[in-house]
Amino acid sequence: MPEKQNPEFGRKIFFLNPSYKIKNHIISELREQEYEVYEIENFKFAKNILRHNPDSILFVDTDSQMVINAWIAFMKTFEDETILKTIKLGILSERIDQDYANLIFELCNIEAGITSLSGDLNKVLDIIKGILEMLGAKGRRNYVRYSCVNDKNVQMFWTHDNKMHQFKILDISSVTIAVRVPNTLSAPLHVSFTLDNAQIVLGTRVIPLRLVTYLIKDTPTGKIAILLYHQNTSTTLKTTIKEFISQSLQKQIISAINSEAKDSTDYIMLAKQLYLTRELEEKKGHKEKTDKEKSNDETEVQEESSGKEDTDE
Repeated sequence: MPEKQNPEFGRKIFFLNPSYKIKNHIISELREQEYEVYEIENFKFAKNILRHNPDSILFVDTDSQMVINAWIAFMKTFEDETILKTIKLGILSERIDQDYANLIFELCNIEAGITSLSGDLNKVLDIIKGILEMLGAKGRRNYVRYSCVNDKNVQMFWTHDNKMHQFKILDISSVTIAVRVPNTLSAPLHVSFTLDNAQIVLGTRVIPLRLVTYLIKDTPTGKIAILLYHQNTSTTLKTTIKEFISQSLQKQIISAINSEAKDSTDYIMLAKQLYLTRELEEKKGHKEKTDKEKSNDETEVQEESSGKEDTDE
């Protein structure tokens, strides 16, 4: 049976229970590099959010909020539900050593790997980016885009010939915005036309910009223009826009589950019911016994070899 291909337009990336260092280094860097990243603070919200976002990637920080056996029980339940089964699970931890990680791989379907957070965070970021590339997180999409047709707090204004014109922003990314051209606009927009003295309103922020018309098209509801930020637009302004996009998308994710019941499963009890604690300890004990026997065998071989050398002399 052929392996299922990655989605054409990428996957959403979720971090569950992210620590301070994950938020302030890993997540911030991924957003800066145009990955579509979300945070889930508590496992009680996770399944509801993920049911609305199948084929996503979920990295779980297992170092707090629940003990590791409960986290494993939590992740194992994904296998029992059609939608949750599509989620690519990964673990982030400062505490799980390689031997323990191997045991977890035997118990759960961890397609996004187990990544240690100890050590150089830049190297950790490179590892996570490698996982995201393997799982097709970006797909053909180069930039994260926020559709804001229904967001009344997002607008554009352009002053031309001493008259201010208001445009409705339809969607926005860190490189372009799509706007509905007002019928009252008398100035003829055309491709490569530069709009000086433009401003975009993003919530409480008013950002002055120079914009360049990339495309104009007629639709049944009027003209739509695709505008590029001028090449001289500062990195600081683009970062501000990216942050607004991330915050707005995060709010959409949370608002989508506001009326849904929280996950009330007792995963510590479930871990006991699934005998995960005993299974982990048995596997760990078996491995320690095997390692000890292997070490004893190697010692005996070395002693035999040493004794043979003494006899030969």
